[in-house]
Amino acid sequence: MSEENKEELLSSALELKRAYEELQVFPAWATIKAQLEKQVRARTDRIMLTPLTNLDAAMEQEYAKGEVAGIRLVLCLPEQTVEDLGFEIQQLINQMKEAENGRGD
Repeated sequence: MSEENKEELLSSALELKRAYEELQVFPAWATIKAQLEKQVRARTDRIMLTPLTNLDAAMEQEYAKGEVAGIRLVLCLPEQTVEDLGFEIQQLINQMKEAENGRGD
């Protein structure tokens, strides 16, 4: 990969990381997050407290489990994305430094 491509990737990764960091402190995200957490609790309560009486009830419960997993994924997405981008940014910086050191020898 060319140095120019690495610089573009680094710039894009930094911009995206900044956007996700800003999202995490944005008041509307806190509101959305609270609503999603309520949805998780409601579905988890329904899963835990509703006895299974037939196959249809079991299928509904499995569907609700999938909903809970999906909502939890959305809840952790910004934080995980920031972490992943931080790792990617560090790798790009290291690669650019290595390339620079290789040219200077």
